[in-house]
Amino acid sequence: MLSMEQYAKNIGTVIQRHRVDKDITLHALATASGLEEAQMKTIEDGKSFPSLQRLIKIANYLKIKPGWLLIEAEIANFPDDIAKTFKDAIRTSSAILDIADLVLRSGQSAQEIYEKMKK
Repeated sequence: MLSMEQYAKNIGTVIQRHRVDKDITLHALATASGLEEAQMKTIEDGKSFPSLQRLIKIANYLKIKPGWLLIEAEIANFPDDIAKTFKDAIRTSSAILDIADLVLRSGQSAQEIYEKMKK
């Protein structure tokens, strides 16, 4: 289990990586999250941990699920091959749950949903 200090550092690293990968400025992410730029920088530097509400706003702006940020932070120190296996398994599970949700909401069969998604 990670210490809160290591968890905060990992969350900051994960947030920063997603922000940079998506070419989003620190200022834009801070503003969208209701933070000052300096506050967002302390989060990315791992010096403070965002509240759950802020974490959700950050994730939404980065267009990723908040839980994904937490999972990535949890596995950040795993060897690359093991981390990749975890991520692949989670993505597959998430896709299956998304399809199941569509099926339940639409009243259609899973096969009908699958056929529509292929088009």
